[in-house]
Amino acid sequence: GSGLGYLEHCIAVEEISRAVGGTALRVEFRRVTPADRVDQVADGRVDLECGATTVTAERRARVAFSPLIFVAGTRLMVKRGGDIRSERDLAGRKVVVARGTTNEAAMRVFAAKQGRAFELEVADDFAQALERLSTGAVDALAADDVLIAGFLAGNDPRGNYAMVGGPLSHEPYGIIFARAD
Repeated sequence: GSGLGYLEHCIAVEEISRAVGGTALRVEFRRVTPADRVDQVADGRVDLECGATTVTAERRARVAFSPLIFVAGTRLMVKRGGDIRSERDLAGRKVVVARGTTNEAAMRVFAAKQGRAFELEVADDFAQALERLSTGAVDALAADDVLIAGFLAGNDPRGNYAMVGGPLSHEPYGIIFARAD
């Protein structure tokens, strides 16, 4: 989801309802993953996907996007105290990304650049990628900076992890919906 709490979702739905002439809107939360979110919207299982979804030409071929709602960038999360301080320290390391994300594509391009050879692993979702980082199976996790910041703020009270380096991509977010909607 979008990171909004239940109350904020209700307020947003009321605002949308007023904007479309007072039509009552039904809210049903559904789990989507980076790998299946576009499919779920394209085939009608989900009407609106309001998550961390980057607008891309490939996705636009299958679904429509709202106007830009947020801009993020691919960054790295590492265990605090390690020797990875930026993307320049990745040679010979293992980096994990979530399958079906623009982070995966950005890291493949970044890895292909001369002198930046590292092993890229693909997890099924962000939670699985976090698990690989926490167990030491990988040295870094590449994800949207807003997702990393949200994790650090809400799930890392001991400060075991850090976001390092600069943005490695530009990720404009939009809400996705069916092309004919």
